[in-house]
Amino acid sequence: MYTNFFSEISSLEWHIVSAEEVLSRLSVSPLTGLEKSQAQRRLETYGKNEMTPPESNLIRKVAGWILGGFGSLLLIASVLCIIAW
Repeated sequence: MYTNFFSEISSLEWHIVSAEEVLSRLSVSPLTGLEKSQAQRRLETYGKNEMTPPESNLIRKVAGWILGGFGSLLLIASVLCIIAW
């Protein structure tokens, strides 16, 4: 059931379709929204509509600061200065 629903939604061109067509395809009323049973079912199926917090990997961040972009150039230059001194 959901596979057909998702394939239909993914192939839908949202910028072309009228608002009434979108409401009918999603089975939503423009005045009342979702029915309670439908909202509860979607909540159980898809979970809450909230953003997940980003992963915080401190080692990867520090390595990115040291080795990424201009930091790597400064690191190489400092090593060469120490060797040349």
